[in-house]
Amino acid sequence: METAPESDSASLSPARATHVHSAPGTCLRTVDGIPLLFVPERQLLFRADPFAAGLWEQLREGMSMDALDKAAAAEGLDAVQIVSDLLDAGVLVPIGSDEAIPAIAGRMFLRVGALQVCLNFDGPRAQALVRGMLAHLETAPVPCELQLVIREEESRIGVALNGEETGWCSWEQIGPELKILLTDLALESLDGIALHTALLETGGDALLLVGMPGAGKSTLSVALGRSGFGLEGDDIAALHADGRASALPFPATVKDGSWPLLAPLCPELEEKPAFLRPDDKIVRYLPLSAEPEPPRRPVRTVLCLDRSSSRPAGLEPLGVEAAMAALLEGAWSEDERLSTRAFTALTACIGGARFFRMTYDSLEEAIELARRACETGKEPG
Repeated sequence: METAPESDSASLSPARATHVHSAPGTCLRTVDGIPLLFVPERQLLFRADPFAAGLWEQLREGMSMDALDKAAAAEGLDAVQIVSDLLDAGVLVPIGSDEAIPAIAGRMFLRVGALQVCLNFDGPRAQALVRGMLAHLETAPVPCELQLVIREEESRIGVALNGEETGWCSWEQIGPELKILLTDLALESLDGIALHTALLETGGDALLLVGMPGAGKSTLSVALGRSGFGLEGDDIAALHADGRASALPFPATVKDGSWPLLAPLCPELEEKPAFLRPDDKIVRYLPLSAEPEPPRRPVRTVLCLDRSSSRPAGLEPLGVEAAMAALLEGAWSEDERLSTRAFTALTACIGGARFFRMTYDSLEEAIELARRACETGKEPG
């Protein structure tokens, strides 16, 4: 392990950086009054400059060079030299993409479950569009290792993880592209096995909706969320070791075919911008009223959706094997394997919930059947 910063000729000149923040994993600790910085990526450990140590919390959140210049000038110091040394040591990294460092016009701090990320905007149009989608996930400024830079031009918009190349797309594609990226990042930080399910709160418990694509999961979850249930997430939930579940509260995705169905329940849907997904589906997003980190809830009812116009509507109880298959069908893990911990979580969930195959045709049928299923859900044993 090195004990002093080494010069790195490949480091970005501070003259090109408009904002900087602490490198991922880098931490400062004070021992007997001595501030020590540790950079795990480079295995560097050294005594911190008192000026940098005093600004550490601001540097962790992200700090503009203008603000650094003012703070340094007040102490009679050279901010450019200080930042240059810290960039060379890998303590700081510039907020920007690999090919350019834009001026940052605004910032937005998000929390999605365990994920904390800062979005940095170089223009007002992108900031307004993204805030319209994700305002319910916004938090007060906090130190974030993950920094996204969102850049805008007249005909396109780009997103980059800090220090990486910008990926560009059209304005009508940015909503789905950003949601996909944030979902991937949230899954990496997930505590538990991920289930492809909508999660609704009822009486403090969780109702899960699972089903194949096209079964109407998102449409029904939004409708239930406007019919007495609390919609906490329409797409992904974490299943924890004790069998409880918590949603990733991304905005609900509503496909264009569902807009007329949901219009009476969600009149504001018509005003939301339309986006084009990679699968060529046109969607709008509805922000949720859920917390950025919803609580873990006991799972009491699970509905396996079966939308059909040729079979009678109804609820069919499912046994243990069918229940396990229903949850595993949309489960996700980082290595695509079922671990002992995940198996324990699944069995705990199944032991405390009642599972139904719910056959329905109309949205009204589905809402009534969901209410009936929750009323007959068993108590945990």
